Amino acid sequence: MTSNQGGWTLSKVDLRSPVMDNVWPVARLELLHPVRGRVTDIGKAPGAFDAAFIAAGHILGIEPRLLSFNVVSTFSPEESALQIRIQVELQLGDKTATGSCSGVDLLRCSLIAWLEAAQALTPPE
Repeated sequence: MTSNQGGWTLSKVDLRSPVMDNVWPVARLELLHPVRGRVTDIGKAPGAFDAAFIAAGHILGIEPRLLSFNVVSTFSPEESALQIRIQVELQLGDKTATGSCSGVDLLRCSLIAWLEAAQALTPPE
């Protein structure tokens, strides 16, 4: 599970990303909320990460614009793994917000950063 700013936490993500040019990836996303419980939705887009962001937007009921998506990676000899830091910037109407996450899983960190920014743009439930 992840950070729960705004109440939502990432529970599960399943990606289907075909290698054929004429088929778009699909993401099935499951988020947990302290009041709404477990909510699942599906997103489809030209890119796998975009599909996951679309599914998250469906659940939160928003369609923010992704202004930036930055990845910085460094190798950690102590953990024998590539450490990444994701930072995203979203826009919703006239508001912008950033979110960030560090870890070893690119998809998980990307979604957590997106959720952090998206929840900063929406009023608490």
